[in-house]
Amino acid sequence: MKFTGSTLSGCVVVLLLLSTARAENRSGPLWSELPADQQQAILKQIEPPPLRERDNPYSTPMYYLMSKGYSDGVKGEVLLDRNRPDWQEALLKDWADLGLTSTHFLTTPSQWDDPATIEAIKSYVDLSQKHGLRVGIRLGGDKKMSGIEGSGWDLHPKNEKNRIDEYVAWTKRVAQALKGKVEYYVVGDEVNGNSWEEIQPDGTTIHGIKAPEDKRWTAAYFMEVFPKISDAIKSNDPAARVSMFGMGGLDWDYVEQLVALGYAKVADGVAANFGEEPPEKMREFVAKVKSIDPKYTLYSNGVGYVGAVSATAYPSNHGYKVYSDEEQAARVATVMFKSFESGWNAAPYYIVVRQWVMPDGKIVPHWYGLFGIEDLLLDSQGVLTFKHHAAWSAFQTIAHVFHSHKTTQPANFAMTTSKPVCQTRVYERNGYECLLVLWNESGQTETLDVELPATKYTYPVQVPLSNWRHIVPLKYEVATAGNLTIRDVKVGQAPTIIRLVAEEQR
Repeated sequence: MKFTGSTLSGCVVVLLLLSTARAENRSGPLWSELPADQQQAILKQIEPPPLRERDNPYSTPMYYLMSKGYSDGVKGEVLLDRNRPDWQEALLKDWADLGLTSTHFLTTPSQWDDPATIEAIKSYVDLSQKHGLRVGIRLGGDKKMSGIEGSGWDLHPKNEKNRIDEYVAWTKRVAQALKGKVEYYVVGDEVNGNSWEEIQPDGTTIHGIKAPEDKRWTAAYFMEVFPKISDAIKSNDPAARVSMFGMGGLDWDYVEQLVALGYAKVADGVAANFGEEPPEKMREFVAKVKSIDPKYTLYSNGVGYVGAVSATAYPSNHGYKVYSDEEQAARVATVMFKSFESGWNAAPYYIVVRQWVMPDGKIVPHWYGLFGIEDLLLDSQGVLTFKHHAAWSAFQTIAHVFHSHKTTQPANFAMTTSKPVCQTRVYERNGYECLLVLWNESGQTETLDVELPATKYTYPVQVPLSNWRHIVPLKYEVATAGNLTIRDVKVGQAPTIIRLVAEEQR
């Protein structure tokens, strides 16, 4: 049997030349042919651990603080006249079922002037812990006092009237209130792009302006402010980790400048909003971060949202391409898998509400509704439930199958395929489980054979993105030479996941 390598459309491809006659192979028993007791034993062996025991990056920005004054809908059709911890808990339970292990809450100075909002924040943190979700905090700004985002002029050292001391005092207050309950803090957002915002007399904001030269948040200016914020947090909550702002893209040059200015002495990690970056570039970036300090962790303020087509009318000024629900699911699954395999610690994907369904059946679109992967349904008793779209299930599959970095390690062998595939991965877990992942970034779908160079793992099944507990048996053959070939595997834009186990054939 001969193996060759080639490149097609920028994808590294391994081709398997099937020169060995099938007569030398024997078909293996399918999963569906195994005795029921053996099936149950295998399923018990591969069951994911409880959320608190998992080690993965699955998170979401937490913009749905169900506090008094919360408003949603294109025209503010949903408006809360009181805190709703019952709705907050329903949402967090739904996300725990999804497989999230943390949430990433954006908090701003004005929130801490309102007793109802402070109560809701503390309730959200406690409910998160109750359901096994860790909490990350993004420290932002608002009209009361800007943070290190947008223009961030209130905190800029070049501003003679800067309010750095006020902001540091506020971060101290947050750390004191949430002591022992927050895993990490991210300070600011995407100022490495030199973006600027200007508030107009009518209250509107102009976005996308380039910051004037003397007002940019260079690494040097950031390091005049960040150590003070880090110290305010750590002196009041020593267990919390603190990171720079979530960069726009994987800006290694900015990180290097920070490190040269002493960043490693006052920080615990690096944050970057990686979006559609290719997996190779993400892995390279993580390796560079770990070269600074192996204990560094990697965070984000948000890793993306994909617009999904819906029959309901949504705002037309979204400016994003929209996809079918199935296309959206494929893209969400790919983004979350890339965050796992590259070694991110918290990669918040926008679990955006698509719409509210009110007790009388009226549809209230969320502002970003066309991005949404779930609906919020209210019944006549005020009970909140959910309708999940395809992307929710796809996210859940990735989260529950690839649940732990430490136990899911790259295998010391590779798969080969009978047709070109852009991306292929092989993992082993606990010496018992083997996981294969394949996808074509071009979206082209192929039916192909996959070969593994050993027969330790057997009973291959496909895990569909639509239901991670569903099992689709795959035909396979074992060669006399000791190889295992899985037949007729379909690979397209969505990750194809194949599971095998090291189980004796009876």
